[in-house]
Amino acid sequence: MPLFSIIIAVYNDWTALKACLYSLHQQKDETDFEIIIVDDGSDETAPEEVRQWLRRLPLSIERQNHRGISAARNRGIQTSKGSLLLFVDADSRLQINCLAALKSALATSPQQNYFQLRLIGDPARLVGGTEHLRLTTLQNQLLQPAGFIRYLNTAGFAIRRSSVPIDGDLFDPAAVRAEDTLLLANLMQRGELPFFVPDAIIQHEVPSSLLKCLRKDMRSA
Repeated sequence: MPLFSIIIAVYNDWTALKACLYSLHQQKDETDFEIIIVDDGSDETAPEEVRQWLRRLPLSIERQNHRGISAARNRGIQTSKGSLLLFVDADSRLQINCLAALKSALATSPQQNYFQLRLIGDPARLVGGTEHLRLTTLQNQLLQPAGFIRYLNTAGFAIRRSSVPIDGDLFDPAAVRAEDTLLLANLMQRGELPFFVPDAIIQHEVPSSLLKCLRKDMRSA
């Protein structure tokens, strides 16, 4: 069984996914994880540029009718085999040694069940720099002295399989957006928070133009 099951929900964002898969290919220990792409009823099935990774990565593609990102992630959980489930977005890029740092955190913190990876933007671009500042500020302000963080973002969030509900429905299928915020609220009600892993870094991409970025923020709001 692999240590990590990396679950990526996709809905019409195949272009962004190619860079995500390439970043996974750069991780050193390729035998220690599986990748599960859940196609949430995209207009077109996975293109050849994505399917070619089936020959280079321990990758599977599951397709379902469009039911929303929460249902897609739950489908990935039910398909997965790893002892730790790592959720990333199609527009996320794992930085070098990201999985190695997460693996180290698992070994040194066996009592922790939830892990938030450090998220960054691309400071080389205007919009990416703004995203980098936003993410850095949020994580710095919400990080607690004991290493826990009042923040959960499924662009880079991990959970031990032993803490997932038996039916695999970790995310509320009724949540069309902000499903990670709802999950955080549920954890906080139980007196739990994710453990922050600062050395496991994921770069979160945003639309290149300011107008597209604003439109995305408006839809999220």
